[in-house]
Amino acid sequence: MMMITSAMPTRGQRGCVRFSLPSVGIAVFFLAWCCCCIPVVWWKQADSQQGIVDTNSKTKNNDNNNNNNNNNTVPRAKNAERSDLGHANQPDPCRQYRGVLHISQGDYNGGTTAILISFVLHQLAYAEQHQLLPWIHLSSYSKWVYDPLVHGGGGGGGDNNNNKKNRTFVMRAGQFTKQHAHCHGDCGCPPAVDFISDDFQVHDIPEGNGVWGSYFQLAPHIPKFDPLLHMTSSSSSTCRDKPLVRLSLAQLTKGLHNQCHYTAKPWRRGGMPADIRQDHLDNQAWLQQQRQIGARLVQRFVRLQPELQHRVEQALRQQEQQQQEDDNQMASVHCLAVHIRHSDKGNGRKRVPVRDFLPYVQAYVEHHRSPKHPTRPNHGNTTTTTTTTTNRPFVYLATDSSPVLTEIQQRWPRHVQERIRTQDGYDFGNLTTNSTIRPSASGVLLRSPNTTAVFALAAAAQDPTVAVSSTSRHDANLQVLTDALAMSHCQFLLHGLSGVTETSIFFNLELHRGAINLEDDDDDGHPSVADFERQLQQLR
Repeated sequence: MMMITSAMPTRGQRGCVRFSLPSVGIAVFFLAWCCCCIPVVWWKQADSQQGIVDTNSKTKNNDNNNNNNNNNTVPRAKNAERSDLGHANQPDPCRQYRGVLHISQGDYNGGTTAILISFVLHQLAYAEQHQLLPWIHLSSYSKWVYDPLVHGGGGGGGDNNNNKKNRTFVMRAGQFTKQHAHCHGDCGCPPAVDFISDDFQVHDIPEGNGVWGSYFQLAPHIPKFDPLLHMTSSSSSTCRDKPLVRLSLAQLTKGLHNQCHYTAKPWRRGGMPADIRQDHLDNQAWLQQQRQIGARLVQRFVRLQPELQHRVEQALRQQEQQQQEDDNQMASVHCLAVHIRHSDKGNGRKRVPVRDFLPYVQAYVEHHRSPKHPTRPNHGNTTTTTTTTTNRPFVYLATDSSPVLTEIQQRWPRHVQERIRTQDGYDFGNLTTNSTIRPSASGVLLRSPNTTAVFALAAAAQDPTVAVSSTSRHDANLQVLTDALAMSHCQFLLHGLSGVTETSIFFNLELHRGAINLEDDDDDGHPSVADFERQLQQLR
């Protein structure tokens, strides 16, 4: 066997090493085989995985050769040249992922929960399916949700000159064929990208703060992707050599929203394939499947921003002794949530009359009318009773309609009204027909006097009888999300078909068991008042 031999250098040959010629030939052959064959085998293995390729090895030489050109294109974060930023020691957010999914939009006319909850969860599910790192930075495309004064990043004046700097970055692109990107009819779940660009491409960052981050944040175990930090030439991140993926509007609205089995739908809609509609299931069983999907995604990915969490807590404390609650009130909340949507309501849904809610609300109030009533278990050990009014069971009412409040004030019994709590602390005894905006602990609350959507009223003063100058789209978003999340703290929920109530259940799956859909038109229908009373008796 030929062997590589070396001789220790003599005193006159210090620093020199001698090799025999045959040994040198074997070494050269071995090195050439390693450089040529091993990368080819690795590349073919990576190429076989759902169409997404980790391109680190393929592009290393190209990246080095193009550094001079890219230095003028790749944006740098502010003070990127400072050594104390320690880019080399920054964690690599893309290390365990095959690329980055830019979650940049929902549909054009979507409301708050449609854009910020449903469409974001759809794309988080896609990212999970294809091992992509989610980057949520929404654009201004969804006109009812995007607020240029708040989300534009200009501090009250839209995007300013400072925010226009460093708004591009360089990264490879994951691309779909035209057939997959612009699907018609049968879209289904979007596939993995069909191919990845060989060269780097310049990507724009939509102006503003990305909208979603004003209300939510990703769970801490999800790495944070910052293109202005991780895409600089001085960064050690592997993100630059992996593909950036964006889904088309057709893939979102036709595919993930209606025709994909791993996303949560708020109700059955036209355009759904038979295996998604599952008409053999009753509505409650079908909704349970959808709610389980949504709840799992929320638990895995979504956390509240502190401001939104504070608003929810304030909404649940609008009661007689709201300044005297103990710190454990949130743990002992017992309530019936009532959601009555009477402004805009499309997609084949109907407005449930206010009178249909009253028998259930009365049953709940009568059940808890005794001075002493059971509360939730204390730390799981004992059940206590109380005669105080601070934490007594209440009805949390969420509605987008001022006529709904007027009807309740005029027609519902006074002892029922006294148990109703709203986000803005309505006093039904002083409510007037023309009251559409009332001050709340968290700002100004807007309700519609007709069938115009609240988010449309917030975007522009379409009705001269409604003052909307002090209510922005951001305020409207906070109002809707606060109601949805406050309702998630209750044990029972009366509702019609709405993305708001589905959001409540996504954040508290236990609420599914206590949810009564008054819009349910199945043969068996929704639970009767007597059924509801039996549920209440089980609490004792």
